[in-house]
Amino acid sequence: NLEMSNKIKALQLRYRQQRRIGVELTTAIQALKGNIQVNCRIRPLHKSEMHEKDSPQGDGTDMAAVQRTSDFHVTVRRRFSLHKTGFRRMTYGFDQVWDEKTSQEEVFE
Repeated sequence: NLEMSNKIKALQLRYRQQRRIGVELTTAIQALKGNIQVNCRIRPLHKSEMHEKDSPQGDGTDMAAVQRTSDFHVTVRRRFSLHKTGFRRMTYGFDQVWDEKTSQEEVFE
């Protein structure tokens, strides 16, 4: 009975130590996640990238390979290959996404 009591106490001590380590690791992870942010700013299209005939709006917007789909996501559009028609779309998440109308000053405020 004394041996069982000692084992229980040892296991309780080990449990408390492991919980403390778990709390410390969780705190460290939260600190790391909070200190690093990944942001994306989509640049405006250059005049040479705009082709009126390819855009219903005449501003080249559907020529864009990267489009902001929300405050936190962009969709990248790529051709399957030079010889195939059609596009492949991939969506990526960020802490913040700014569109092409956002100035550098606004991004770094």
